Amino acid sequence: MINLDTETGSGLKIKYWYVFFSAFYYFSIMLKNYRFLTYIYYYLIPLIFLMLNFKWVLGKIKKLFSKYLFIFTFCYLFMCIGAVLIPAILKTGDYSYLLDGPIIAIVKKSIVLFFLLLVYEKKVSKKPNIYEFIQYYIYSVILYVLVTLIICIIPSLHGWVIENIYLTDFQREKIVETAAYTRIGWGGFSVFSYTLHCSFAMICSSIMAFYYKYQSKLFWKFNICILILLIGNMCYGRSGLVISVINLSVFLLTLYFNKQGRVLAYPICSGGIITFILIFKEKNEKLQNWYNWYFSVINNFMETGKFTTGSLESMYRMYFIPALETVAVGDGRYMEGSLYYKGTDIGWLRPVLYYGLFYTLLGYAAVIRLFFVLKARLWELKRNERNAIILMWFITLFLAELKGEIFYEMIALLLPVCVLENPHEGYVRK
Repeated sequence: MINLDTETGSGLKIKYWYVFFSAFYYFSIMLKNYRFLTYIYYYLIPLIFLMLNFKWVLGKIKKLFSKYLFIFTFCYLFMCIGAVLIPAILKTGDYSYLLDGPIIAIVKKSIVLFFLLLVYEKKVSKKPNIYEFIQYYIYSVILYVLVTLIICIIPSLHGWVIENIYLTDFQREKIVETAAYTRIGWGGFSVFSYTLHCSFAMICSSIMAFYYKYQSKLFWKFNICILILLIGNMCYGRSGLVISVINLSVFLLTLYFNKQGRVLAYPICSGGIITFILIFKEKNEKLQNWYNWYFSVINNFMETGKFTTGSLESMYRMYFIPALETVAVGDGRYMEGSLYYKGTDIGWLRPVLYYGLFYTLLGYAAVIRLFFVLKARLWELKRNERNAIILMWFITLFLAELKGEIFYEMIALLLPVCVLENPHEGYVRK
């Protein structure tokens, strides 16, 4: 029998069965002819296991009302109240923000991720450690990226995934286009949320690189993770790559100010990747077309002097200034038929249109509170390193919300980390 457990240089025991296990929960698979199986494994099984471990769940719920997380809980509960109150007052009858939108999404995703935390604390680690738990998330995202690359390299496998993984008609038409050829994985059509998971994991890899800065082998391992995640950004969407490159600059500047001269490796590696693309794009039509799409904003600037693409122009058209009354109390609408209200995909606009600026700010206050709890739990890092990490999360939140609604994904991802049991440290330390 093969032993999949290996020891890292830090003494933390990584169980690779859990990497595969968690990867299929961070990124669910839905087979076209067996969609019901997804609901069983993704929702029913986690819910059953959490119910069987009620005392454990109760302990985590108590932490949500501790002095460190009370602000988060307060904000979330008031968001729920607002999501019921505003459409009731305005008599729109639209409760989709509560029942189909971010509020219920936080609950559903938290059930899944708390299930992963339960398995981690009960079956994976005898000594729970925030850094070890973060590593599993990094490896899960990297596994998804590597599978994407394998699918893209093997055309027959690419075709098999399209035929057997559940896709909407729009996704099926889109994914066969050359520009979207790499937007694929066992999760199906992999776009905005997938590229942002690469950006989230890039921040987590920065945490690990800071943590292992005096252990060269492990330091470089997580720098390699960052490079792989950047490739993932390139596969799934340009917005995530922009965010990750900005965050990478923060990471490298922090290393530089900490007198870590190893930052010079990044320009060399980046130059190598760019050279590879420039050479082989001339020999591969799919790579050529992907390159033209991915770097269209740069190509357009070189040709016309304007930073613009079709997707950017589409996003600009979704921006508008709501009426003062809407900013104050919202319109009580989140959906308009099968589209978002007023046809906007902009992250911060959707909740403003639904229940006004006050409740929207509560949502951002909730996730920002988790940023600071995470920062406090990373007390083993230097102060400027912790500041760099929280700055990366702020950059990611700000830029991502300019395009789409993502704050609830951050909440679901960070909440288990913030309540993780760790016998070797205080709950938080300033």
